[in-house]
Amino acid sequence: MLLLNCSRELPWETTVGHVNHMMLRLQYSGCAQKFRTQVVLSALKAYNPMIELDASGEQPLYRPREWKRVEGLETDEGSGDPGTEKEDLRQRSLCQQLQAIS
Repeated sequence: MLLLNCSRELPWETTVGHVNHMMLRLQYSGCAQKFRTQVVLSALKAYNPMIELDASGEQPLYRPREWKRVEGLETDEGSGDPGTEKEDLRQRSLCQQLQAIS
């Protein structure tokens, strides 16, 4: 997401300039105006809650790879797809190893 690669300390006009440049690239690639509009609106719709979660301290915007990994593995019930059963077993094993370490 382009917005995550722009510092929040930049003036908003600078960030808008980067987004406009991306929209021009999409336009030159042949994407329709409706699609480009949907891309920007979707990005903003996803970005704003992420900023709010970061400001409240619930979830850091740039969280490390291991952030709440154990909790996520414990609550994951699996998708029910037989193809992912092996992956689910591997994740459970990793979760148990992490718990044993800590």
